[in-house]
Amino acid sequence: MIPTHFICKICGREKLYTPKKREFYKCECGQVYELVNTRYGWCMVIVGGKEITKSEG
Repeated sequence: MIPTHFICKICGREKLYTPKKREFYKCECGQVYELVNTRYGWCMVIVGGKEITKSEG
């Protein structure tokens, strides 16, 4: 599998990650993402959401 470049939507940290299947990924800031393989590549889905995202709407 090819390493994919993911950027956290909360803290902005960049990470090279090689997902093998649909799985969960936890950033260093504590935000949890579900990595879903789509037709056009990997997609990051926010799971739960931190208070920062809830307060901004």
